[in-house]
Amino acid sequence: MAVIVVGATQQLDVVTDWIEARDYRPGKAIGATAGLFAGIFGGAVAVPGPPMIIYGAFMSASGFWSGEEMKAVFTAFFGSLMLYRLGSLTYTGAVTMPLMIEAAIAIPMVFLGAWIGVYIFDHIPERIFQWLVLALLTVNAFVLLLTSVPKL
Repeated sequence: MAVIVVGATQQLDVVTDWIEARDYRPGKAIGATAGLFAGIFGGAVAVPGPPMIIYGAFMSASGFWSGEEMKAVFTAFFGSLMLYRLGSLTYTGAVTMPLMIEAAIAIPMVFLGAWIGVYIFDHIPERIFQWLVLALLTVNAFVLLLTSVPKL
């Protein structure tokens, strides 16, 4: 669902025109609602992204956020969420030494991936970047669907 909304709001002028024609201005309650649903999805199935992605796509398509602002909001949201999860998992004893070693090995790759993402964002046209993000979200959606469907 999130991929469809992101695709429609980012790539179809008819959606952007519809938003502008209504002169809609979202309030803080809309952002809070997106955050609430992200929290529910994150707590229930560890996938908090779709409500925030939908919200961010709308905010970007309607001109309320620039690409840089969307990146800043998502970085703050997902970064805070990861710190919260680390704290709560450490508190409950779920973080073990083997997991900490695995994380220590993976963390440099996260930073490398983030650097590559920033480089790509800064060096390709915005429209191509939007299509790239849409393609990667589609792949992510299929991976999540295929790995969550129970074996028959």
